[in-house]
Amino acid sequence: MSETQTREELLDAQKNLCKEQKSPMFMPSNGICWKCKGDITTVWAERMKREVITGCPFCCRSYCD
Repeated sequence: MSETQTREELLDAQKNLCKEQKSPMFMPSNGICWKCKGDITTVWAERMKREVITGCPFCCRSYCD
């Protein structure tokens, strides 16, 4: 995550992307995996701006199930 991008900005970007694509927001709204407690925003910051996140990069838990 770059210094200019805050956690809130990344979460907002993901929410907006889901809205634009008419997709549910699968990932936890706070960016923390509910299974392993990993912070998704630290790993997938760039991905969050261009892809709907459907799973955890740490524990590989799917949020679509």
